[in-house]
Amino acid sequence: MKKMIGLFGALPLMVLAAGDIEDSLLLETVVNAKPLERIHPKYPVLAAKSGKEGWVRLSYVIRADGSVDNLIVEDSSGERDFEREAMRAIRQWTYEPAVQDGKPIEQCQNKVQMDFALQKGPEGVTRRFLSRARKIQDALENGQLDAARVQLDLIKDSPKWNLYEDAWYWMLDARYQEHKGNEKAELVSIGRALMSERLPEPNRLYLAQRRFQLEVASNRLADALETFERIEQLDQDGEVTAVLRPYAKQLRQILDGEELVVVDGNIGQRLTWQHKLSRSQFSLVDNEGDLESVEVRCQNQYSTYKAVTDVIWKIPPAWGQCSVYLRGEENASFKLLELPQNHDAHLGQI
Repeated sequence: MKKMIGLFGALPLMVLAAGDIEDSLLLETVVNAKPLERIHPKYPVLAAKSGKEGWVRLSYVIRADGSVDNLIVEDSSGERDFEREAMRAIRQWTYEPAVQDGKPIEQCQNKVQMDFALQKGPEGVTRRFLSRARKIQDALENGQLDAARVQLDLIKDSPKWNLYEDAWYWMLDARYQEHKGNEKAELVSIGRALMSERLPEPNRLYLAQRRFQLEVASNRLADALETFERIEQLDQDGEVTAVLRPYAKQLRQILDGEELVVVDGNIGQRLTWQHKLSRSQFSLVDNEGDLESVEVRCQNQYSTYKAVTDVIWKIPPAWGQCSVYLRGEENASFKLLELPQNHDAHLGQI
């Protein structure tokens, strides 16, 4: 395991309290929103004609009136037509809103994955895909990374693409990125491969184990603990779980400790960067490039702020587990610091 925590000296930071909610507010009193109508997305005509399948993963907010807002495409198989149709459909969804103490409230952490699968579609990969996959495996085993990349690109550019091929493609791309030493791209590809249940269980277990290692290395500690729970479910004989359990225990000790957790951030092509928080205080430092906004999205509360550095956002405990979404120009970089509870700073209010 790589060293997980980056240490910074004393920081001259001001604190921003993310709202005025009382700590005594109990999330257990909340009744979650219930779906009333969910419109299915239309299958894009060109994708259907070419036999292309795919998926889109979105997050959204359910407003107090039961409508859907603040849609974010967190990831997809790469087909923009699928993304547009998924967003068009979900905007029409309606809910019976979440309720707290008899009053409608917003429900702010909602995720859904929409699979675009053709009726009577294939139950496996095509012969052409299998042939190219074998060439990729051989090239990787022989250290021929350029040859592997050529075959990966041929697969990706194919007009036909089913969900089985999608899962196997991203697993092969993850192996390629591992050989290249590109851990960031490898982590993305592993996440896409694990979106599907179409891979055999041993492959999913291996990918989850590798994902856990990469999330620890990049200080995505909340994600790592969530991945560990998935490993426990996949690991029927318990061998992998037994090896990783001490590391999971160490992560929990770190989160309860006094060290800063430092996460490198970079705005990608979607102009959005997301991080699941493991603590209730965070700050942005070392910004290079334009950051526009910071959205703190929790279970039943969210707030959007102007993105500024060298201040501290303090999230009330009643908000529960939260994720942060940063928007800005492509390739803008920064560091997100997750701070311990007793971090020494002068408190301020928004």
